[in-house]
Amino acid sequence: MTIRVLVADDQAVVRQGVVLLLSTSGDIEVAGEASDGQEALRLTLDLKPDVALVDLRMPGLDGAPVTKRMRKRLPTTRGQAREAFCHGCDGESEAT
Repeated sequence: MTIRVLVADDQAVVRQGVVLLLSTSGDIEVAGEASDGQEALRLTLDLKPDVALVDLRMPGLDGAPVTKRMRKRLPTTRGQAREAFCHGCDGESEAT
């Protein structure tokens, strides 16, 4: 059984990395990519993926409201809002 996944992230390099990682699995098909919340919602309704991986922080419409609306309009799609977090990515380093 192939799992169809929509990947939504406003950062292209993160989105492309997730797509690349998922595409190495024989059981997963990337159904689409979105760069903001509105596009993620529209593509979910159009493409009807099995799973939508949605970044929590995106322009226009954040991941939590996107997944809530997805569940309401298309209950067969599993929404997963996630946040890419990198300690120290903001230029500050942690003293060890």
